[in-house]
Amino acid sequence: MVKKSVLLVCFLGVTLITATGGGYGLPERRPIEKIRHDMKNGYFTKEQVERLFYLEHTD
Repeated sequence: MVKKSVLLVCFLGVTLITATGGGYGLPERRPIEKIRHDMKNGYFTKEQVERLFYLEHTD
């Protein structure tokens, strides 16, 4: 968990994006194209993909 305090200025807009959706379905059934997309966008590292999705080659 990462905690960070930030001082906000009045009328400043803030957007928070979190990865807490949980998803649905079995991870090993996720299409490889979507896994590659997730890696490209920084949602998973190669090591995480290998562990979570039981994949060895995702390049």
